[in-house]
Amino acid sequence: MDQTSEVPERPAARAVRPSLALVSPPFGLAPDAPPEWRAALAALTDAFAIEPARLPAGFAPWTSWSPAVFQDGGAPVLPPARFAASHCIDPVPGGADIMLLSPHPAVGEGDADTLRAMLGAAREQGRERTALIVHERQRATLAALRLDEGPAPEILAIEAAIPALLRPRAAWDAVIVMPDLRGIVAALLAEATGLSAPAPMLWHGEGLVAVTCERVGEAASNPLPLDAQALVLALALTLGAVGECAAARRLHEGWALLRARGVTTRGRGSEAPYACEVGEAGFIALLCRETAAISGGHGAQGTWHDRKNQHKWIFRAPTPTLRIVSANLAKS
Repeated sequence: MDQTSEVPERPAARAVRPSLALVSPPFGLAPDAPPEWRAALAALTDAFAIEPARLPAGFAPWTSWSPAVFQDGGAPVLPPARFAASHCIDPVPGGADIMLLSPHPAVGEGDADTLRAMLGAAREQGRERTALIVHERQRATLAALRLDEGPAPEILAIEAAIPALLRPRAAWDAVIVMPDLRGIVAALLAEATGLSAPAPMLWHGEGLVAVTCERVGEAASNPLPLDAQALVLALALTLGAVGECAAARRLHEGWALLRARGVTTRGRGSEAPYACEVGEAGFIALLCRETAAISGGHGAQGTWHDRKNQHKWIFRAPTPTLRIVSANLAKS
């Protein structure tokens, strides 16, 4: 998608309803998908018994936005939605796990219902440490709102939040930021976590509206080259959002186990001394092949598994442990 192309005027954000795509063999979802993304997605849906028709028509992780496009009312071609949430996650032990949310630029910055919806989305994933980062002029007004019945978010002006955002271990696991500050906060988090690769981005309206990626500094370079790990996480998050919990769990577990064992791709390094870098298509092929060898045993040791109430993540059910029994993961 060319972000600079002319498109019809965006409809009101709250009028959007999720939709499903009709599917015809071998894989009929999203006809604009680049061939390498289509092939990888078809391999995953086949290996993990995923029904493509359960994915929203707006599932397009090969489309990437810069967080800076949220400024000045937002780019005209942004998906119409109520809010967006990107996921900066690396499941290796000690890895980053941050959910970054913002109201859609078309939604008022002080819209209490949207703020409550974002807090609810974070709470559904078991996230209890939430920051709301705003301009100083907004802080008192938002602090006076009764936003949530759960743990209250920490409301900070951007100037006060910067030191915490630059720490290697974030003080929060969910960060809500006003649209015009999203670029600054996303850049700080990328610097602190080392995660500058595309991050899956879910757009929420009345349900899940669209799925794209977000990348700090990303210009009009769509479509993205295949990013295997962005695709896997985007697919897992999407499946969880539409209620396909078992498939989401298996997909996430397989990915997390590979990462925990040092398998990575270019641009997504690993500090493990036994790290093995494979190509993007090779990572997908390896994940699909190894899923047949996954059985009960010791699960991955990712940050998602360490979180209190982790079972509330994308699966809505307790997560069984899994084990890869193959001895050689590096060959594809």
